[in-house]
Amino acid sequence: MPVARGHGIDPRNALVVGATAVVLALVIGGMILYLVSRDDIEVRLGDDRFEDINAESAADEIARRGPILFQDPVGGSRDIFLQHLGDDHEQGWYAFDVRPPGEPRECQVVWQPDAEEFVDNGRCSEPITVPADGTGLPQYPAVVNDKGRVVIDLNAAARGETDTSITTTQAP
Repeated sequence: MPVARGHGIDPRNALVVGATAVVLALVIGGMILYLVSRDDIEVRLGDDRFEDINAESAADEIARRGPILFQDPVGGSRDIFLQHLGDDHEQGWYAFDVRPPGEPRECQVVWQPDAEEFVDNGRCSEPITVPADGTGLPQYPAVVNDKGRVVIDLNAAARGETDTSITTTQAP
């Protein structure tokens, strides 16, 4: 019984398809490199404002246990403390980095409830003592909005804003 012979791959067609794929890949790669190198493109991952914290509950928690640590799960470069000072849960909010600029992530300040201040954890280049409001560490504006949520503006400094709608309120 005769067996039908299938059509073979034409080497010329295979060469044309392969060359076209290579050229297309180079064009797409070139476009990506061009876009990445442009200064006018801003990559934004996540929200500018962190506002998922109930002010009354957080103020009570901080009064019992001390400032709340929020660790940056993505890049690890922006671990912050949320601190509340005073009796009014709508005022007296502070958000600030857990370490001074230029220090490695291992260097962090830790809350000392008896002294009501932060001290370094022993892994910093030099001893650090910081008052309860985080003075001396990079700050983020923090206020309570109309919904009773603490709003922390994590990117105000990067935008060069002194946003008047989100300003740090001071404890009386």
